[in-house]
Order: sequence, then structure tokens, then C-alpha cells
Amino acid sequence: MIRFKTPLSGTTVVEDVIKGNIVFQNDELDDFVICRSDGTPTYNFVVVVDDITMNINTIIRGDDHVMNTPKQILLYRALQAPLPTFGHVPMVLGSDRSRLSKRHGAMSVTAYRDMGFLPDAVVNYLVRLGWSHGDQEFFTRDELIRVFDLKSIGRSAGIFDLDKLLALNAEHIKATSPANLVAPLTPFLKDCGIEIKDDDYSHDVIETLIPRSKTLEVTDLRVDEKNYTSNEQKMAILRGDTLSEGIKGTMRMRDKDGSVMDDLLGMLDRFVGCLPDAHRSTARMSGGVSSDLHFGRDQLHVSEIDCEAGKNQY
Repeated sequence: MIRFKTPLSGTTVVEDVIKGNIVFQNDELDDFVICRSDGTPTYNFVVVVDDITMNINTIIRGDDHVMNTPKQILLYRALQAPLPTFGHVPMVLGSDRSRLSKRHGAMSVTAYRDMGFLPDAVVNYLVRLGWSHGDQEFFTRDELIRVFDLKSIGRSAGIFDLDKLLALNAEHIKATSPANLVAPLTPFLKDCGIEIKDDDYSHDVIETLIPRSKTLEVTDLRVDEKNYTSNEQKMAILRGDTLSEGIKGTMRMRDKDGSVMDDLLGMLDRFVGCLPDAHRSTARMSGGVSSDLHFGRDQLHVSEIDCEAGKNQY
């Protein structure tokens, strides 16, 4: 076993670009191990040698590494290497303000991808957790690259909130063109037996459903697994919060009817516009026409709706 002999007096100062200067008394630092008895090097020694070899000049990491930093600074000096810039960011906490763990929803990045979150939305949310640029919440990746700076990183721990991430993901879906959503939607729809093509029809379907979609994930298999009537299939498009679910309903309806219902939601909106004000607000709040409005009147055929018929049927 090999230990590093630390100074018996004086101080080691960590010049942290986020937290400010942090002073450690050298007589409180142990002679720490840099090589184990089996010949394997320890973490603090390895990372210093690795960073020197790769000419790393800036190290930004979680503040749980603060206690390692004075030991690493002593190693840099012993190896006569220039010190990098250090910055320690606060940890991300769960809603109960304890350290984030799986029970709070902490998962791998690929898990969020599989849940239907866009990469730019996840990047936006994670950056915004510990950094601010005025009151702005929504950022494109290009905006983040342009305005990000270390001075605006906060010193308080961020609280992970899945609802906020969902809301931000919905905003990023709205800001993404239908053509650019085809590729990320493809695996979700493929799992449901739906083939989506990069054509005008698919773009039109996506554009219609974007305003009420929070994720790309399929969460509801009603249209795929039950033998709904044509009308019920059309109404299924209006239910749920996921973009691929709505597209699946549209595609199934198209396959079964043998026709392209490009104007379906437009006709429904015109119908709702003909309702008395008291009913119109309720219908719009539910995302279009409420299920009570439709299923209580099965004789009403969506493809035949016009304003006058809507008034009479209602």
C-alpha cells in the first residue's frame, strides 16, 4: 500500500467558480492511499493522472466531490502540473428534499427516451434545474449554448419535478416541426403495428395532435385492441395525452374506413363552436368534444357534422 504524505501545516484552498473559495486545514487531511496493496490505484490518484494526460482544464461536478478536491490539488502540485478550474454544482433532490434516488423517479437517460421525452426537453430541464437566465424556462439547445455561463449556476439544490418536465416536454413537442417528429415517433408506433411514413399525410396528423401531446409514448391501446365502431375510433383520437396514441387512432381509422379524415378535428371544432356558450367551454376544456357529448348521441356521425346539424342534434 502506498500513501501520499500530506503537509502537516498550512492550508489548501479550493478556488471554486460556483461556491467561492473553500479553505481546508492541511493538518486535518489524512495521508491518503493512492495505491492499494494489490497494486491497483485509487480514485483520487487515477483521476488526477487521467486529467493531466488529457489536458483537462475545467472540472465541473457534483458538490459531493468537494472533499476529494483538496487531496487532488495536492497531487497536482506534487506532479508539478497546472491546476484546472474547479466548480461544484449542488445535488439534485427529490420532492421530499432528500437525495434523488430511483424512488423519486431517477432513471437512466434512455429510460426517459423510452417514456417519450425529447432529448432537447431533457437537456433543457436538467440545465434549468441548477442554472437560470432571468425567468426564462424554455430554451432550444442553440440558445443554451449561446447564453450558458458558470456564473449563473445556483448554489441551492434543485428539486426534480416530473410534472414540470412533462410540461416542458410538451412545449418542445409544440416547437418541433411535424417532419422532425416522424423519426422519434417511429419506434413507438412500430411497437403498436403502425407504420408511419414521412409524407404529407403523416405530417398533417402530427400537426393536428401536437397541441395536446405531452410525450411521444403510447399509453393507451384502446383503438388497437378493441373493435370500436368508426365513430368511436374517431373520438378516440381526442382522448389521452400522447402524440403516438392519437396518431395510432388516426391511422387505424384511416385503414378501416379506407379514407383520409384530414379535416376530422376541424369539423369537430366547428361543431363545438356551434354549441351554447355554457357547453362550449366544457367541451373545449376536455380537448375537443367531451365523451358525454358523443356517446350519449350515437346517431351523430362526425363526418356529417355541420353547424346547423350540430345545433339540432345537440
